[in-house]
Formats: sequence, structure tokens, C-alpha cells
Amino acid sequence: MLVDPDLFPFEPPARPSFGALRRSFIEAFPRTTYEQGVTHAKTLLADIFFICDPDLIHDLLIGQADAFGRDVMFLRTFGSVLGNTSLFVAEGEGWRRPRRAATATFRPETLVPLVSMMAAVAGRAVERLRQRPKGLPTEINAEMNRVTLELSVEALLGPAVSLDVHRFANALTDIFDPTAWQMLLALLSAPQWTPYPGGWRHLRARAYLRGEIDRIVRSRCGQTTGQSHLWDLFRAGREAETGRAMTHVELVDNLLTFIGAGLEPVGVALSWSLWLLAKDQHAQQRIVDEVLAVVGDENIHAAHVKQLVFTQAVIQEALRLYPPAAAVFRQARKETTLGPCRLNAGAHVIIPIFALHRNLRLWENPNAFDPDRFHPDRAKSRLPYAYLPFGAGPRACIGAVYAMTAATAVLATLVRALSFRSVPGHKVKPIARLSLRPNGGIPLFVAPR
Repeated sequence: MLVDPDLFPFEPPARPSFGALRRSFIEAFPRTTYEQGVTHAKTLLADIFFICDPDLIHDLLIGQADAFGRDVMFLRTFGSVLGNTSLFVAEGEGWRRPRRAATATFRPETLVPLVSMMAAVAGRAVERLRQRPKGLPTEINAEMNRVTLELSVEALLGPAVSLDVHRFANALTDIFDPTAWQMLLALLSAPQWTPYPGGWRHLRARAYLRGEIDRIVRSRCGQTTGQSHLWDLFRAGREAETGRAMTHVELVDNLLTFIGAGLEPVGVALSWSLWLLAKDQHAQQRIVDEVLAVVGDENIHAAHVKQLVFTQAVIQEALRLYPPAAAVFRQARKETTLGPCRLNAGAHVIIPIFALHRNLRLWENPNAFDPDRFHPDRAKSRLPYAYLPFGAGPRACIGAVYAMTAATAVLATLVRALSFRSVPGHKVKPIARLSLRPNGGIPLFVAPR
């Protein structure tokens, strides 16, 4: 177990801080969200309920899911980027149609042929990192973003697709950097045209990303890969009831979601995992020993992934401390109740996942890095809905199995070949955007084993 103050690098406020919201919305979560099950904050701007009680989370996301819609802050922030028909944003039948059509694409059995590709992409990263100048730190988050973007493109579309990976990754950063400002302006009911820092970069990045995905969809329509890629399943997906396929707009919106938003959970999980392992050399050596015992010197295949139990536990613990989606936002459609809470129509309901995963009522030593808490025997005692790295209920992340499979294959490949050490004195701070990114990146010393 690693206990280190760097793992929780800010002090939660006594009350929700809208000033902190401009920096990173996780810093606006009040201290009580780390200690209690429910926090009610009534302010001039909003009536907000923070829910960290697993039973109430189940009721919110499943039992009474129809009573709560997407929060206006969420819709305004992400709808203009990913499109209104994106699975990430759409509601009602507009969500159900593409969800049903896309479900077959991410079934576990469809991922089996992709594991070798995932290991090969990781192998290319190993060679790049081996060629880095000795004695200088490497910005590992940028490298993991490149790895996971290559994974997303090759898994969905195949390696023949022409895409400027570096420019695409930078555009994703530009498009989501102003997230905190967009959420604050939505909370203030400011007009859509209200200027904010980073707004012009956001618009340019949006035009570039959507233009690139539109170009790819148009070039791919009518084609099949004939290989182990997901495009054929994705494009051919049909609703079971009507046989309806996704429209061109739905294909663009959801490819951008899967390649762009889908990149984030894998990339940040790998970045945070490597940073934690760089701090905990004992845990890093345990991964090396496990990979050598399970895989040896071979390339990683699908049969190996389930056997890499400790490697997966490291990723799960990294996802606990630094969940990609740091919060779930909902808004009451009508006057209703949620356990002991009486909510008026329009009340904001937030599951502060970053705080939930560190809540003293739910976790022992919540701010420590302890992968063994995810050992199968210990995990049995964990309360359902206390751990939500990929959400829960009908809107749980459709790519969760893909994300865990890819992260395991890549992390095992990297750590078997390379050693990672932290930069003394460097502080890494999480900042909430589309996902929980490391603000300013993660410099690590990387060396061949």
C-alpha cells in the first residue's frame, strides 16, 4: 500500500465552491461528499444534491432513471461537441436507437481478435520510448494519448485510415479544455454565444474533429474491411425491432464519441497507472513478475488478459483514485423524492464519483494506492454502486470491456519492457475535463529493463 499526500493534492471546500468550478469541477465538491452519503447545497445559482450513498445511486440511475434527465450543464458542455445523437448525450428514443445498433460492436467476443493488435500498438510505443534521450523525463500522458488514439482508430477502422494522430489528439485537448467555463456558464443560464477563455480554440478544434470524422465515414461507407476491425459491425448494426441502421449523422456523432471520448478512459487509466507505479516500485515489480509468469517473452494474446489479475487490479485502483468520468450529472424532470431527499423539478443531482471513490464510509484508507483491494476475494465485500469508473445502469459505458482489455494489454507490455520512475519534487494534479486528466501532464523517467 502506498500512502502519499500527492495522491490527494487539494483541500476540499467546506461548501460547494463555484470559484473552484472555473478551475476543475472536482475541486467544487464539498468536504462532506468524502464523509457522508448525501449533501444538499441550496445556493442562489442552483439547488444541488450530491449523492454518495450506493443505495440512492442505484435508485437514481436504475430504479427511478426515468424521473431524471441529463443535466443542462452536461448537455450544453458536451452536446455541441459530440452531437445530439451521440450515445454520450442523446436521451429517450434518440439514445435507445443508436445504443441498440452499437451494442454488438463492443461484445467481449468481438474484442478477442483485437488483443494482438493492442499489444502491437503498445510494442511500437515501447520502441519510441526506448529511443528517448537518456536522463530526461518523458511526458507520459501525451504518449498514452497517442497510444490510445492509435488503438481506437485501428480497432474501429483499421490501420489503413489516414489520420494525423498528433493533430487529432491536440484538437481533443483544445475542444475539452474549456469544460469548466462551459459548465459554469450553463449554470448561470448565460447565452450560448457568451465568450469564454479558450472559446475560439474550442470552435476551431470542433470543426476540425467533426470534419475529419465526416471524411472518414464518407470514405468508409460501402466498404468492408474483411479483417478483425469493428467498422463492419458498427456500420451494419441494426435495431432488433425495426432493422433500422444508424444514419450518417449518427455514425459521425458516435464515431467521434468512440474515437474521441472513448480514447479518454484508456489514456488516463494508463497515465495514472504508470504514475502510481512509478511511485510504488514494489507494485511495478509485481506486474513484471506476473507478466513474465503468465506471458513470458511472447506477445500478449486474449487468453493472457484474464490471467493478469494484479495488472488489472492496478488499473482498477487507478480508476478508483482517478476515475475518467469524475461525476455523473442528472436533473429532476419533475418534483420527486430520492430516499430522504425531496427534489423540486429542475434540481441538480450529482454523483461526485471522485469523492464517492474516496468516501470514508465506503473505503478503507481511501486516499492510499492499494491494488490488492481489488483482489477477487476482497472485492466480494464491496457494496454495489460504490465503484463507478464506467458508470452504471442503462447508460453505463458501452466500451468498458474494451477499455479494460486495452489498458491491461498495453500496461503489461510497457511495464515488462520498461521501468518507470517519478520525477522528484514534481506534483501532479488532476483536472476535470471530459475525463480526469493530469494538469500539465506526467513527466516520468523511462528506461529499458
